[in-house]
Parts: sequence; structure tokens; C-alpha cells
Amino acid sequence: MSPNTPQGTEGGFWKVDGSSEPILRLKNDLLKQSLTVTPILYFADGTPYPLPPVVLDPAGVAQVNIRMALQSVPPSLQSHLSNYGMAGISYQWSWSAVIATIQNIDEVASLTTNSSFQSDVLNVHATPEVSHAQIIRGQWWLPTANADGFVALENTSLTPKQASVQFLGHKGDSLATQQVTLASHSTALIKLSTVLGNAQSAETFGGIEIDYTGPDQGVLAYAGIEDGTVGYSASPLLFENHLNPSRPVHQVTLSAPGLKLGSPNPVMLFPAESYFKPYAYLHNVSANPLQVALSLVIRAAAGPLKHTHLAN
Repeated sequence: MSPNTPQGTEGGFWKVDGSSEPILRLKNDLLKQSLTVTPILYFADGTPYPLPPVVLDPAGVAQVNIRMALQSVPPSLQSHLSNYGMAGISYQWSWSAVIATIQNIDEVASLTTNSSFQSDVLNVHATPEVSHAQIIRGQWWLPTANADGFVALENTSLTPKQASVQFLGHKGDSLATQQVTLASHSTALIKLSTVLGNAQSAETFGGIEIDYTGPDQGVLAYAGIEDGTVGYSASPLLFENHLNPSRPVHQVTLSAPGLKLGSPNPVMLFPAESYFKPYAYLHNVSANPLQVALSLVIRAAAGPLKHTHLAN
């Protein structure tokens, strides 16, 4: 396509409740060409708020403090102001050449959640709209007694959407279902403590399934798990799955490098009482039981790699 082709991506989740400070980060993938990018914030009801353009140097990175940007909202938009929402970027180039992410940082409570823009506007905003049955899957967990979580749903399409959000227990049984109506570019926030109710005391982890009809990435979902009393936070990933039931059964291996167990090195400047304890949650999204073998590869101090089988 021509370098003058309008490009854009949308998504990400920002929130300014409490002492949370959301940062929009932009990365230019082009090594020899600068780009002028216009960020857009969308309030919870879908109202757009364009921000001043940002010039990205070749291979450059820039960031925008969303909390500070919201302090300049004009009077005409004040009635639409919200504590959370989504964002978008627009620019011109031959292809999608900018990476955009949002990090919500709460330095007071030592919390952080991350999200990336996933929706390509050239596809999602195409007319006529291409619409299919879609499903988004992910996980939730509550690692401490005071932990709570949220699921944010965003409609990046140009037409209203209906989404059905189902929360599952650790055995796959349904705990709660919530129907959500989303106007174009609006955001809905679901708190785990509210939707799970009494089931929260009996279940501490499970699955999330979100059904809607629309274009690919027409509805995006983001999640966060937080406990401000101990500074715990996590950003569970929710994926829009396009599973192929006719695909033959095959062996799958997943690897997670960089795990750490124990106290950090003092030069890393973590608090003295910090202790790393890795964990994993496994979620079977297929229609059949699965046998999973877990193992660790450990390198002892000044020693060779050691492969340790954990369990099936």
C-alpha cells in the first residue's frame, strides 16, 4: 500500500482510580523513517478524546502520561470523563508499523498491569462489517485472601456489540454469567468480587469465556489481579481463539524460561523480605480431557542443567 495509507490500532486498558498512573508507550518499528502518531483516548461510554500528535524518531520510543492528559479535557467532554477506558492511535504508512501498549502503574500500592493494542482498524472498521461468532478465553485466580480482579471488555468496532461473559470454576463448571452491551468504542468493567459473590470463598481460580458476534478483534478483553495490601499484581492474558476441531491430535510442548525461586540478589535492589515463588495455572480449553506432563530444567550453582520431572 501507499505510504499515505491511514493506519491505526486500538485497545489497551487504562484506569486512573486511586493512585494509578497509566502510561501509553509507542514504538516505531521503522529503522529509517520517522512517523507522526495521533493518540486517541476513549472514555468508558465510547466518547473519543484526541491527544496532541507525537513524533516518533526512526526506531524511536515515546510515552504519554494518560492521567496528565486527562487534566486537559475540554469542558465539552467533561460529562463523559471516566476512570477507565481504551485508546487508539492513527498515522500514515504502508503497513502497521507502530507498537502501542499501556501500563497502569500504582507506585503507592506497588501494583502494575499491562495491556497491548490488538485491533487493526483496517480490518475491524471495514465496511460492510465482516461478522462471525467469536470466543475469547482466559483465566482468573485469587492468590491471597484480599486479592480481587477485573475483566475489561472493549468494543473496537463501529457497531454495538452484545457479549456473554462466563466465569468458570477450577473444574470447568459455570459459576456466573453476565451479559454486557457495548456501544462502539465503549468499555465495560466487571469486578470478580461482584460477579462471583459467595462462590469467591469456595473457588480461588478458574476460567473465563467470552462470546460475541463480530469481526476478529471486534471485542477485546483484558484482565487484572491485584492485592494492594501486599503489592501483588498480575495481568492474565485473554485470547480470541479460532480453534479447528478437525485438526488431528498432536504433541504440544510449552516452555516458560526465566523462572526464579528464592531470594533475589541484593544488587537487584528488591526489598530485603522479597522472595520469588513461581507458579503456573493450566487451563484446558478443548472439549476432551488432556494428560499434561510438567517438568523443570534447573541449573545448580556452577553445575550442569538438570531435568526434573514434576507430575502428570
